[in-house]
Amino acid sequence: MHIDRTYPHVLRPLAKSVAAVITVCLYLIPGASCLAADEVIKWNAIAANAAFTSGLSGNPLFESRVYAITHVAIHDALNAIDRRYEPYALKTPVTRGASPEAAVATAAHHVLVDQFNQLIAYGFATPQAMLDAAYTASLAAIPPGPAKNDGILVGAAAASAILTLRMNDGWNQQVVLDFTYPQGTAPGEYRFTPPNNFVFLPNWGKMPPFVLFRADQYRPSPPYPVDSKRYTEDYYEGLVAGRINDPTLSMQRRVGFEFRGLLKDYLQDPVCDNYSVLIVLDAARDVEGAVRPGAAREPSEGV
Repeated sequence: MHIDRTYPHVLRPLAKSVAAVITVCLYLIPGASCLAADEVIKWNAIAANAAFTSGLSGNPLFESRVYAITHVAIHDALNAIDRRYEPYALKTPVTRGASPEAAVATAAHHVLVDQFNQLIAYGFATPQAMLDAAYTASLAAIPPGPAKNDGILVGAAAASAILTLRMNDGWNQQVVLDFTYPQGTAPGEYRFTPPNNFVFLPNWGKMPPFVLFRADQYRPSPPYPVDSKRYTEDYYEGLVAGRINDPTLSMQRRVGFEFRGLLKDYLQDPVCDNYSVLIVLDAARDVEGAVRPGAAREPSEGV
């Protein structure tokens, strides 16, 4: 299924915003930055533990999406208290004086509960009880008052904003294990990776990315064809350097043959673009102790 959706307000790469998720502890709010940092680290660990206990860690693409949404919510919550970066999804005025710890805990908890409840449909166990207990413990450590209340509101708003933004991104319309994915038959065409007989989430790359303009923005060019001169030259270079083990040539090299270069159109083999490898054996050498008395050996050639 092709999913083509755009989110124009998140198309600008937010390098500083992404960095803020990691380094927020260093400069967020004077006198409270270390506590806020501890809360971010704690909820990152809680998210990882929830993924492990639910079995989600066995699906790294689903898992990474949950982490991304969680940390976007955390970022936006903290940024809504002390605006240092461009908001990602939460476009609200700054709520100064709100508790960053309450905001972090609420944002992370609300996202994780929402996402793991949806993942139940895919057979993953719910970590709801563990998440609720962790959230209760986080809030219990914060003194009651307006700052705490405001922090909870900010965190809830941040979670709601990113959850709404990613609600229809297509993650739950994916074929997870595609056993009918078309395989190629020619050299260089994709086949299942043994011993697996399926493709894992083949359409995941069609979902809207979180920061890039589009999923293929920095995607490298495809490999050049296996029947091209460039491929043949690279293959030969790998043989000479010993980085490639060829079932025929590497064995011949071990018994004494030397590679001397590529031959064009020596053999008519379109699979390798009519290239072959010239290998020679010193006439003064024997191969694996073989004796050929009275025979002058000519240089040998092989493919």
